[in-house]
Amino acid sequence: MKDTLVLQWKKNRKIYEKFMKRQEIYNDMQEIRKKYPDNNEISTEIVEVILKVKKVLIDQDRNGQLDVPMIYMTDDNNMIIPLEIKRHHKIIWGRLNEYMTE
Repeated sequence: MKDTLVLQWKKNRKIYEKFMKRQEIYNDMQEIRKKYPDNNEISTEIVEVILKVKKVLIDQDRNGQLDVPMIYMTDDNNMIIPLEIKRHHKIIWGRLNEYMTE
């Protein structure tokens, strides 16, 4: 397992990409998971797979059209792991939006 993963996002039909420290995402989601024990399904799912994935893709253009936005994670076998994240999960989306900066 590499220390980094690729975060790729699409916004206004442009694709952006950067490398992120896997442990940073894991720690952030673990913190959210502990802070909100009654509502931590999404952070728990991310914690369970983030150490195994090599890429995270967030299509902001498409998510703007969906009732339930999604992120897609790809593992070493190029298996795509979709994860629906409802809009009311503002803390998770806020953190993901922080990651999506150039």
